[in-house]
Amino acid sequence: MKKLSTLLFIALLFFVSNRTQAQTTVIDSFMHDNVWRNYRTFLPSGFNSSVEMPLVLNLHGYTSNAEQQELYSEFNDVADTAGVVVCYPNGINNSWNVNVGGVDDIGFLDELIDVLKTDYDINLNRVYVTGMSNGGFMTYFLACNLTNRFAAVADVTGSNTTAGQALCSPSKKIPVLHVHGTADPIVPYNGGFGIVSVDDLMNYWRDHNGCDLIPDTVPVPDIVLNDFCTAEIITWHNCDSSTRVILYRVIGGEHTWPGASIPIGITNQDFSASSVIWNFFNQYPGGTSAVNDFPIDENAISIYPNPADQWAVINVQSTVEENAELKVFDLMGKEIYTTSFTANCKLPTANWSSGVYFVVISSENSVWNSKFVKQ
Repeated sequence: MKKLSTLLFIALLFFVSNRTQAQTTVIDSFMHDNVWRNYRTFLPSGFNSSVEMPLVLNLHGYTSNAEQQELYSEFNDVADTAGVVVCYPNGINNSWNVNVGGVDDIGFLDELIDVLKTDYDINLNRVYVTGMSNGGFMTYFLACNLTNRFAAVADVTGSNTTAGQALCSPSKKIPVLHVHGTADPIVPYNGGFGIVSVDDLMNYWRDHNGCDLIPDTVPVPDIVLNDFCTAEIITWHNCDSSTRVILYRVIGGEHTWPGASIPIGITNQDFSASSVIWNFFNQYPGGTSAVNDFPIDENAISIYPNPADQWAVINVQSTVEENAELKVFDLMGKEIYTTSFTANCKLPTANWSSGVYFVVISSENSVWNSKFVKQ
């Protein structure tokens, strides 16, 4: 772990010296449990405190820190385009306390959200958390114990401890995205030594969210051949409360953040973890109210033909009686189409690639979702 941190520090020095940061990052702190806790807050271009923006907490790994996580994940580039506030908090002694007693990091992060609401008027229905390694462990610790504060969570190279998993008690269904390399030497994909395996972790969230037992698996196009690894997307569908559970399994990938330009190990370059994470988060824009509190009618949407051939016109009909919005997302979580919706519409899919797509229809009081396949 220390070797990895040293390599990351050296790489960051080179990276910072060759890059000019155009965005605004504010360094701040407050007292929690008689300890000054500090954090970095990225404000996107055109930030306006009168407009409620989404918030992403981005948690660093063990022996790392907020500044290194900000630079390494390159999440600011995504957030600046999307109009998202990103907060990079610092753990005490460069670590997060996950279920071992002592430092109250859950209390700190809970209070931090309220402080950011006061300072920047962030949208409390659109608060998300992601993290790497130890920050990923903390992400799941929050998902288990502070579930109501987050609309969705994402973990890169982390997991949960066996002790923490045994005590995990989420207060609601919550969308989960996980990214992990099968050759990770720090947090092994297959677990062990008190760490839950990735497969067991995904099965837990699949069962908690009431998803189908058998997932869909599709490869990520191998567009970069010299990164020495490939990736596939494993998705559990038909989950309760419009949630989903998704695993990006990086075959041959190490303890790294896919898409990162800083070389600290075998890093997949076929997709950007930061882009994938935000696209995933952005599918859950209503927070707890939109995703969990309103009734979900799985029979409310009819899509036909499904599967559809290359030239078919895809029809969407619904029993929705109120004005609503329809969005279509591809398998990578990217929003590719949006329109107003009342009862039916035709999707302009002529230029869309073959694959699996997700339709989300949302109104002021309800959310419906379904999927279709274009051959």
